[in-house]
Amino acid sequence: MKNVDDAALAESSLVGNSWYVEYIHERPVIDRSPAYFLFDKNGTLRGNASCNQFVGKYELSHGQVTLSELATTRRVCIESLGEQERRFLSAVSDVAKWKIERGLLLLLSARGEIVFQSATHARAKN
Repeated sequence: MKNVDDAALAESSLVGNSWYVEYIHERPVIDRSPAYFLFDKNGTLRGNASCNQFVGKYELSHGQVTLSELATTRRVCIESLGEQERRFLSAVSDVAKWKIERGLLLLLSARGEIVFQSATHARAKN
């Protein structure tokens, strides 16, 4: 179990960074995909679902995360990004937990399965 300082450190790493999605349910995203999450300090979640921007809300509590009220723009996407975006938006409802491990953000299902694996921009470039 993490102590309070470890939890605060992890949360400070999560909030305010852009987390670029590398995998959705263990399937890699398209190279140089624009899909990312940004957890703002005020509880707002925003980013790109692969083609369209999204905004919503999040709540953190003891390693749990709730993502809600997700709204997206409605741009027409090329087929491959459109398919990835549908996977992304569908997978968001599976997220129940989060952790940062070896510099990666892991958004997990209630059973602990990795739903999204994301990296900060500096790491994603490597």
